[in-house]
Amino acid sequence: MAGSGFYAVANAYPLVNVAFSDTSNNITLCSCLTTNIPTGAGFAIGCELIATDTGYHYVNTGTATVASFVQLGAGGGGFAIPAVGSDSTTTSGNSFALTPSALTTGNGLIITGNALTSGFLADLVHTVASNIISGGSMLNINSAGVDSATTTGALLNLVGSASTAGTQVLQTYAALTTGIAESIVANALTTGKGVSITSSGTGMTSGSLLYITSGSTGAVATNGIVSIQATGNYTSTSNVGALTLLADSTTAGTVMKVSGNAITTGMGLLVSSTSTGITTGSLLEVTTGTTGLVATNGIVYLVATGAYTSTSNIGLLNVVADSTITGTVARISAAAVTSGTGLLITGSALQTTGNLLKITNATAATATTGLANFTGAGLTTGILFQLVAGYAVLTTGRYLSANDGTQEVFGIGANGHIHSVVSAAPPTIATNATGISACAITAGGTDTCGIITTTGTPASGTVLTITFGKTYTTAPKFAIVNPVNAAAGNPNTIPYISTTATTAVITWPAGGVYAATPSYSYLIVA
Repeated sequence: MAGSGFYAVANAYPLVNVAFSDTSNNITLCSCLTTNIPTGAGFAIGCELIATDTGYHYVNTGTATVASFVQLGAGGGGFAIPAVGSDSTTTSGNSFALTPSALTTGNGLIITGNALTSGFLADLVHTVASNIISGGSMLNINSAGVDSATTTGALLNLVGSASTAGTQVLQTYAALTTGIAESIVANALTTGKGVSITSSGTGMTSGSLLYITSGSTGAVATNGIVSIQATGNYTSTSNVGALTLLADSTTAGTVMKVSGNAITTGMGLLVSSTSTGITTGSLLEVTTGTTGLVATNGIVYLVATGAYTSTSNIGLLNVVADSTITGTVARISAAAVTSGTGLLITGSALQTTGNLLKITNATAATATTGLANFTGAGLTTGILFQLVAGYAVLTTGRYLSANDGTQEVFGIGANGHIHSVVSAAPPTIATNATGISACAITAGGTDTCGIITTTGTPASGTVLTITFGKTYTTAPKFAIVNPVNAAAGNPNTIPYISTTATTAVITWPAGGVYAATPSYSYLIVA
């Protein structure tokens, strides 16, 4: 016995003192000088050796036939570096367990690598020899405590206090296709935040707190490149919703930008709802409480700087509600306007066949209140509808033009001139051949007005019948003929005129004074 509990044995290592051995006579605990640490056979795997000259502890990481003693830290206080351990037998339970059950303000594990450059302080490696399934994980951090840390992360705390550039956290999943790169589940969340990214710095310029990019050229479907989904029937307070953007302190900045420079058949922004129950809600609401001088861009600003063309009258703003029957498609309310403008449409002097405002209806329905309806129920001394054109420049143009198809039939021109224009179906005139042998309406005559020329001399019972190009709804209420040459004027007798829905009949009374070839103008008002 060469010391308390240790004894020298007669074997290949006489300078090694043995304390314990196993049933195979392999040594499990021994001691010697550092210079006498053995490397041969007879030492069990995991055999512990104490160097009596230094006090350091060693463990056999080799085999029972070839020992390889690895030094533990001085006094047994940790592994010496480098150290490699392996476990080829454990299938369940713990291969390595560290339980600092009394730890409060200390560190359970601390790794310091001040000289690290391209290496790893901790490297967890999983080969393809097996596949991790549900329930497994390469790193599992689990806390059952009611953690309330606010200045540090209770489960994971990452701090890079000196870094100014570089990537602080990198996740690379090069082969991932249908899986999830990162999943955060917080089912009990109420007033907390699933993810919070904050910066108190005031110097951000070209950087981003959240930056998401995709080089996809595939058919994006179902979820979108960025997808925010709320499947619950939630309600909102102060109009806060599934996505809320706040930049309440910016004055000249842009709160949200959507750029789609290469879009042709796609959409820059799509807001849709399949619900049939919208009442007081809105798919898009833009509000402002400004009392400032709105100029340049307007509160809502749509701009197309390119000289685009249109198909089927589709333009910069397209509002479609083809299924509504009694609803209102677009409403502009400006109840307090006095000297302002409710709707302003401006064009350039180059306008030719285009329209600044065009209202069309291709159906055969009866518009009893008008395709355009202007109502001024409280109007007293004001003007309900005003047409303004430059008096000094208007010549053959019109303030107002009414058309049958492409043919103008009525217009108001310069200085209030009234124009009645012949349509594709002009009126005709016929005589009963009593005195007047022939008659005609001069070119340009219409159902409303024209000039009648005659051949012959009227007599008692002479009748000229004007047949309208288009039938009136009811017989016109007012019709008049007026002499346009001396043969029709005084002292000659002027005929009288009567109307039906289809004709105007001019009759000369008996006992009159008549001259040859009289001409008359007529005016008929329904």
